[in-house]
Amino acid sequence: MDYQCRCSVCGCNPCRCNVTKVVHYSNTCCGTGITGPTGPAGATGATGPTGPQGVQGIQGVPGAAGVTGATGPTGPQGVQGMQGVQGEAGPTGATGATGVTGPTGSTGATGVAGPTGATGATGPTGPTGPTGPTGATGEDGPTGASGATGVTGPTGPTGPKGETGATGMSGPTGASGATGVTGPTGPTGPTGASGATGVTGPTGPTGPKGATGATGPRGLDATITTAAAVADATSETDVVTQFNRLLANLRAIGLLAE
Repeated sequence: MDYQCRCSVCGCNPCRCNVTKVVHYSNTCCGTGITGPTGPAGATGATGPTGPQGVQGIQGVPGAAGVTGATGPTGPQGVQGMQGVQGEAGPTGATGATGVTGPTGSTGATGVAGPTGATGATGPTGPTGPTGPTGATGEDGPTGASGATGVTGPTGPTGPKGETGATGMSGPTGASGATGVTGPTGPTGPTGASGATGVTGPTGPTGPKGATGATGPRGLDATITTAAAVADATSETDVVTQFNRLLANLRAIGLLAE
C-alpha cells in the first residue's frame, strides 16, 4: 500500500484517519471502507477506592493586621443587664501619696430630710451555693406513736445467707458403767392389775431451743417498725460489715431473733 497517498477530503495520511476515527471518504489508495458511526458510550465503571488522606499543608503566614477604623458614634444606652457573678478581687494598687489637708470648713445647717424613695425592683436571685458537707448522724429519737397500718408491700428479695457460726466445743463424755451379764429371759407372767397412778414427777429441764420456724404472713393489723438505715456496700470487705450492721438493726426492732 502506498502510504504517500492522501485522503481525497482532508489530504491526510490514511493511517492518521484510522487513528483519529474521523469519518472521511476513502481514497483508492487507502484500501479501507467508510468509517462507521461512533457506538454508544459504555456503562460507567465502579468508583475506585478512596485514596489515603494527604499530609496537611504547612500553615500560612498570618497576614498583617489591618488599620483600626475610626470609632463610631456612641449608641444609646441599653437596658441594664442582670447582675453578673462577682469576679475575683484584683490586686491592691499602690497607695498614693497623702494629699495636703485642706482647711476645715464650717459645719453647714442640717437640711430637711427628703421623702423616702420608692422601693427598687427586686434583683435577680443569685446562683445556688454549693452543697455543704453532710452533718454527723444524730442520735435516734424516741419511737413515735404507731401510725395507721399501711397496705402490705411486696416481699423484698431474700438477703444473702450469713456465714455459719463456729461450732461450740463438745462436753466431756462420762464414763460408761460396766455391762452386767444378761440373764435368760423368763416366761411372760400374767398381766397384773393396773397400779395406782403415781405422783407426777418434777418437770424436767427445758430442752435445747429448736430452730426458728419460717415467719408467717404479716397480719393486716400488724405494726411495722422501721429499722435504722444502712448505707450501701462499696466493696467486698464492706459487704460483710454492712450486712452485719443490717442484722443488728433488725434484731434491735425485734424482726430477727437474738
